[in-house]
Amino acid sequence: MIPVHWRFFFVHNILVIREAQTELNHLIENGNTKGEILVAGLRERQINTVTSMAVLGIAGIIISAGFGFCIARGITQPVRELEQAARGLSEGNFSVIRITYRSKDELGNLADDMRSMADKSASASKSTAALIESSLQTIQDGKKIANKTAVSLTEVVRGVEGVTDSLNDIAEASTDQSDAILRLSESVNIISGVVQTNSATAQESAAASEELSSQAQFLRGLVDYFKLEEGA
Repeated sequence: MIPVHWRFFFVHNILVIREAQTELNHLIENGNTKGEILVAGLRERQINTVTSMAVLGIAGIIISAGFGFCIARGITQPVRELEQAARGLSEGNFSVIRITYRSKDELGNLADDMRSMADKSASASKSTAALIESSLQTIQDGKKIANKTAVSLTEVVRGVEGVTDSLNDIAEASTDQSDAILRLSESVNIISGVVQTNSATAQESAAASEELSSQAQFLRGLVDYFKLEEGA
């Protein structure tokens, strides 16, 4: 579509050309004098036309630049927001993400997607932070339990060491008692041997005593016999 100022420029030139054509016709008809006047007027109008064209061109450039600036600003601002949002997402800094651009074009759809992604990422970050805090608390509780368990285990080890010492003492006492029992058993064996020897000796003495008693009775009988013989 042709801008309004260019349309005005073309219409104005056409009118000027038509008017110049008419005056040239009059110039041909009326002679050189009128021709010179017409040429001078035509030149003046050409200068005015060129000046008007220059002014319109400059105005068109300024207007185009203004439109271009507005369009560029309308494009660069959401692009800058999206770039900043993408940087914030990559760095995990969700506080700097501010996407205000809304439109039905592709850039607006991209802004909606990034806005949704930023919200989900922020929610996930909060959940992760809460999970990390809960895990740290669990670790602290675990450290406390581990410390208490270590203290309890130390006490148990000390108790086991005490029991071990007692068992060692009992083992030493049992060893001493066993040695004493062995010595006592040896003594008993010796005494038993002596008793058995004495028993055998006693038996032999008893037999000898019986033999002697029998001989004594025999001798006593002989004595009595001889006494009776003498008395007779």
